[in-house]
Amino acid sequence: MDPSSGNHHLSSRLKETTRIEGLFNQLAKHYDLINRVLSWGIDQRWRKKLSAQLIITSPNMKLLDIATGTGDQIISLCKTHAAINSAIGIDLSENMLNIGRKKVKQRNLSSIIQLRKGNATHLPFNNNTVDIVSCSFGLRNIDDLPLALSEIRRVLKPGGQLLILEFSLPKNKVIKGMYLGYFRYILPVLGNLFSSHPDAYTYLNRSVEQFPYGIVFADMLRDHQYTSVKVIPLSFGISTIYTAQKLKRD
Repeated sequence: MDPSSGNHHLSSRLKETTRIEGLFNQLAKHYDLINRVLSWGIDQRWRKKLSAQLIITSPNMKLLDIATGTGDQIISLCKTHAAINSAIGIDLSENMLNIGRKKVKQRNLSSIIQLRKGNATHLPFNNNTVDIVSCSFGLRNIDDLPLALSEIRRVLKPGGQLLILEFSLPKNKVIKGMYLGYFRYILPVLGNLFSSHPDAYTYLNRSVEQFPYGIVFADMLRDHQYTSVKVIPLSFGISTIYTAQKLKRD
């Protein structure tokens, strides 16, 4: 293989990572509002449903939340499950993390939750050290999804749980048509009201449409040697929960 092709791929990934980091740094102030708009106001309910999928296997569990954003999911999981006594959230955007840190402090969770800058394709953790990995509305923004899934599997303990919440597209043609119309035509207009970076809303729309949701993503998890894969559509398929485990004997 030509070494230059590998260098080109790495360079492209770095550029994309930098672009995403800059995008979310600019959107941080309005990010929570963006999620309410994208989800029609029910994203917090979805996060609670994801938290309810966790199976407690130990009185002392370690959680890693990827693309943690402003911290809503990591907070939900820690509030729901007292068995989580150590939680780390990582994100590319320092501006998003700063908002999340304020939330953590306000909810008196600073002794449990730490938020750090980090990339899902290069997790700063040793092999087999994490009980749970979660990711809500962030997986579609990762520049190399297969690499991220491999990294997640590496850091999970045998039998460890993966919990994912991500936007998807409804199967019903009428609802899907309405939702795509909302994404493609109404959301960019709303973006102009919320932000000086309206192109970001076009990106968010495209990232949802391009994500390999449903059975396709479930098969991708299985291809990366996850087991017990479940797909749980929410709100007519506007979003989907995915749960999986790392093999107990890897």
